[in-house]
Amino acid sequence: MPVEKRVKSKSSAGNRPGNNEKPARKSVKTKKISLESDKARPINLKLRRRPLRQRGQATFESILDATAILLEQLGHEAVNTNNIAEAANIIIASLYQYFSNKQAILVALYDRHTLPRVESAAGMLALLKTQADWRALVGAAIDDAAKRRRNQRGLVGLRLALKSSPALQIYERLTDEPLIKAVSEALVVRAGLPMKRAKLIARLAVEMATLHLDIWSIEGRFRNTKIIDEAKTAVTAYLAIYLDA
Repeated sequence: MPVEKRVKSKSSAGNRPGNNEKPARKSVKTKKISLESDKARPINLKLRRRPLRQRGQATFESILDATAILLEQLGHEAVNTNNIAEAANIIIASLYQYFSNKQAILVALYDRHTLPRVESAAGMLALLKTQADWRALVGAAIDDAAKRRRNQRGLVGLRLALKSSPALQIYERLTDEPLIKAVSEALVVRAGLPMKRAKLIARLAVEMATLHLDIWSIEGRFRNTKIIDEAKTAVTAYLAIYLDA
């Protein structure tokens, strides 16, 4: 299947192994693409280097853009570093400057998709400790996650890739920690639960929401909004056992 279009990269022209990136006039702050640092990743998923200048950032982003396109067109099993480099219009050596393998690219794309979504939801759920209408907060967090998923290219292929890789599944659980922390703290404050039990309940609630969102996006292809309603019903009913006690 032909690639929809090559992702243009400012770094493609004259890009050869060993060439230094030309410094930009102004330094550019790179986006966070991991948790607090690369330490959270298994060794084979770590970045080889981070882009430090505009040209390197453009190459890095073009790799992620190309991966998202190919995940949609070919499916995660058919995507590899060679066709990613071709779609990004760069030489393979440029790709390997940043990534050691395909899974490392998927993790970086996952971070770009997921970390803003987690940060937004965690900010809402942090109010569970004090806000009387906690159900509205849970519903808003789930609605926000669904909206962000719908707008992310390559999301379905990426979710399928995560489900097929134990290493990627472990990393996904790490990115859920801010959500689990917010919910568990509310359970401790409002229900008086010990933290260990509160974390277990919070994790189950988060994974319940994720399961519904996966069914909605992977099987339903974002069409059946009743699945989102069921997600809110299931999560709030479960948490009500403790938060309404």
